[in-house]
Amino acid sequence: MVFEKDFKNRRIIIKNLNSQKIIADTQILEYDTSNNIVRISAASVQRREHEKIYALIFGSDSLYEYVGSIRGTVIANEVEILLGKSRMKEDRRRCRYNISMTGMIPSIMIDGWNITLKKPLKVRTINISSNGILFQADVGSFHIGNEFLLLLDVEEKAMELKCEVVRIQNSTIRTEEYGCKVNATVLV
Repeated sequence: MVFEKDFKNRRIIIKNLNSQKIIADTQILEYDTSNNIVRISAASVQRREHEKIYALIFGSDSLYEYVGSIRGTVIANEVEILLGKSRMKEDRRRCRYNISMTGMIPSIMIDGWNITLKKPLKVRTINISSNGILFQADVGSFHIGNEFLLLLDVEEKAMELKCEVVRIQNSTIRTEEYGCKVNATVLV
């Protein structure tokens, strides 16, 4: 059972159910609660044929997971995504989804100043939730409390996250993992 009254303007990541290839990472334009249908911009989906999909919707206080399908027709420059029953609904603080993406950190905050790095730091995500991210980077890159801007490559779009390091784990000679709180998200 979904407790979210409206998914409008919420972020949705849509993957092909079989290949797990990302089809779209966009925002929901409309949500039809009675038919459990979301509408997204037709421009955000290159392939518009009917296919089975897996969707993650970032709700206001939870992350929702669905298996559904794309309805192949374009109406008013929108594509309909038919959502099946929610397979899982978890509190964001506990539920993280394994999503591997490359990214870079072009700037960090020091004493309230945004400092642009001469050479951006490259990272690889391990998992993500709607309010946090775990990624791997070079050892010693950050300390707990450091704030920075993270740019993630999501297919042909970039996602900009303002993050703060809250934990460090799995340190090796070359890399370590940084658990971060996401303070703001913008699709670029």
